[in-house]
Amino acid sequence: MAVHKLGWKLSLDELHRPGSRHRHLTQVEPLDSLPDVSQCSSTALVDFSDGVAPLAHDHWTGWGKQIAPLTIHLYTDGSHVASPEPQSAWSVVACDRWLNDNFGAIPSDEQLLTPAHTIGATLIGSSVACTRGVYPAELQAIARALAMFPLRFELHIHSDSKASIAAIARYEQSIFERERLRMQARPLLFLIHHLLATKREAGGAVHFHHVKAHTDGEDIDSVGNRLADFQAERSRTKPDRSRPLSLAQLPLSSLEPHFRAHVEGGLQVIDDLRRTSKLQLKASALEKWRSKPDQVFASLGVIDLGRAVLKFGSPAQQCAFVHLATNSFHFYWQPEADDDPATLRQVHCDHCDEVMTITHASDCPSVGMTRLRGLLQASIFASLADTKLDSVTDWLHANRHLTLPAVMLRLFPPPPAAPPDEVRCHTARCMIGAFTLRESNAADKLLGIPRSNLHPSPLERVRLLCVDHFAHVFTTLKPAPLM
Repeated sequence: MAVHKLGWKLSLDELHRPGSRHRHLTQVEPLDSLPDVSQCSSTALVDFSDGVAPLAHDHWTGWGKQIAPLTIHLYTDGSHVASPEPQSAWSVVACDRWLNDNFGAIPSDEQLLTPAHTIGATLIGSSVACTRGVYPAELQAIARALAMFPLRFELHIHSDSKASIAAIARYEQSIFERERLRMQARPLLFLIHHLLATKREAGGAVHFHHVKAHTDGEDIDSVGNRLADFQAERSRTKPDRSRPLSLAQLPLSSLEPHFRAHVEGGLQVIDDLRRTSKLQLKASALEKWRSKPDQVFASLGVIDLGRAVLKFGSPAQQCAFVHLATNSFHFYWQPEADDDPATLRQVHCDHCDEVMTITHASDCPSVGMTRLRGLLQASIFASLADTKLDSVTDWLHANRHLTLPAVMLRLFPPPPAAPPDEVRCHTARCMIGAFTLRESNAADKLLGIPRSNLHPSPLERVRLLCVDHFAHVFTTLKPAPLM
């Protein structure tokens, strides 16, 4: 299935003996001193308040067992954007003598920070080509910080990623190899685990600290995180200008002990293989669904609506959802006479002389359809008003003059560059309750609805109202069956 159906490339590495010439990364002994140019991409000296320390880039087996220990603080960060094409980057900032002396001069507003403010700082960063997402970028920054300095150093690593710090702790504490194999960004966690173990054996120590991101704080930790974020953004937007320029990409294929898989396009699978394959199969099924004719509602929003209806809906609502998802509400069976076989027909709009599809019902200008949309809007407003939140009441009052399609576009705005046909389909999807979970969370923020453990949530109740409304509308439009 992996090769033929998913298009993956599978590779099984040879088993390496501990004493063989070609050994796995974890079987290579750490260096006693600073690596030379054949063993790393570059080296440098950093002036810390407690002394001068060497650093080396792109050496992953540990080094500096004979270098005197020093306590230093480092700030790490990652950056990622998904569009127009995926781009990721990592950064590490050293809390050196320059930062200790000049952190008060760094602007508290990150929008005002320029390269001129960082002259003299120890900023390190590069784009990421081997992984996608901000989480792997955050982990790579931490792994780089661990590998960058001598083994006996005591490192205090400050990161704004709680998920990364928690994942490292979980990986370290786990006694089950199966659990480790199923964790996200497994090879990066494996590398961090190896570097931490190597440091402990050499007498070093590592402490992780969480620092809040994107604050206007003027303390040294906030400034360090601000500089790390600045460098990560700069490395992402200028992938050809890593700092230093000699930085190499992470050897991700060397971080798997025995087996690795690459998806179509060359990216290595770094998450749980089963979860990754399920996601790819679901994406393929969604694409196949979208390719079928007249499936205008084939979208993630309909899938999220289905989850809500399955969890909170009645059997009648679940039956109605099937018609909504398949865009088949306007079909019905009608025999010509008692003894004649039934024929498949479609509800017709006499006002517009068109088939009364769900999309047409969402914007039909006839008096009847306008009245029915008004009834749905009144039901939605009444349901939201039951939250008794001042922010919701204010929003409803400010938008009470709008029609239902306009209200839906306010709550769930379409993509900025969407063509008119896509905007029309998007409006119809929202009117049947098929807005995505992300759109629902954004609408919650717009309305000022706090997150709660109460279910169904206000917008989940809106979903069910929409399903009931369209089930009622098409039931009344279809002729009664012959007795």
